[in-house]
Amino acid sequence: ARHGKAAIWYWQQKYKEKFNWQMLFAAEKLAYDEQKTAKLFEETRRGNGKYDDLLLAEFEGQPVYYRDLRPVVTVSDYQQFPGYSGAALLSGLREALKSLLEKKIHDRVVKNLFAEETELKRLDHNRVAALYLKVRYAKAGKGIYPTHMDKIPLTPMEVYDHFHRMQNSLADVLWVKAAYTVVAEESLADELKTKLDKGEDFAQLAVKYGSEPRFQKTGVPRVIQGYNRKSGIDAREGRDYYDRLILDMAGRDVTKPEPYLGKDGIVIVRIYDVSRALEKIQLSEVNWKVENDLRIKLLNAVYEEDVRDARKKLNIVFNERLIRSLQ
Repeated sequence: ARHGKAAIWYWQQKYKEKFNWQMLFAAEKLAYDEQKTAKLFEETRRGNGKYDDLLLAEFEGQPVYYRDLRPVVTVSDYQQFPGYSGAALLSGLREALKSLLEKKIHDRVVKNLFAEETELKRLDHNRVAALYLKVRYAKAGKGIYPTHMDKIPLTPMEVYDHFHRMQNSLADVLWVKAAYTVVAEESLADELKTKLDKGEDFAQLAVKYGSEPRFQKTGVPRVIQGYNRKSGIDAREGRDYYDRLILDMAGRDVTKPEPYLGKDGIVIVRIYDVSRALEKIQLSEVNWKVENDLRIKLLNAVYEEDVRDARKKLNIVFNERLIRSLQ
């Protein structure tokens, strides 16, 4: 289960373009002839011979026999491959050779970098490798979502659980009860936020900290109506800047907004209540959005631990709130 992470690191450093499987095998010096392999299996099947000694490929000049696939495939797959024919056989062998390639790259990285076992075992690396390879080497469509994201396997229970986690962000916001103010400096924003977290009254604090008279009155909670689906873009754009900002936060299910760098200064928002049209959201209608969001989160998860480790070792101190406000 640790082969994937080493393979990901290696390929990430080495390649910048998307490869199909033939190009990937060639780039890693894994020589493999599908037509020759299919012929060998057919001849062995007709002659009732042994498959273990069939020469499938060469990796860096060394032979790869069918028996070499045993450590990287399931017992049932290893036993059933010889019974397959045509496209099923070639597709199965192709995936098995890709898994073998992961193992070879893993062994190379461990040897060259003296990688620690605890580090390599930290994540579900088989799954991470599958995510990485499918997204990085599959053909990508226009926009931000690779077209092959839908081929990353998910279980029904995972999809169902993720749907409930992100249900709020999928439902229309009917109204939101919130208050806000704008301050001139980051130090004042931190000071105000600390007092709010201690339970002090927002309306009184806004009078004291608001950078302009108009922002000294907005600390009183009020109800902001959500967008009308029948309204066009112009009507949405015509809404008050701060109403749109708060509705966007509520729509993304941001329950405790951090200070935000807006057009007039640093915006402090408190959301007290949100009404959503949850009953109108059915999993069947948003299945693609849910699965895509889950796949992206699974893909991104592989980097988070490494980034935190690097920052810790390099003693990097950074302002998370400022970085988020720039995204």
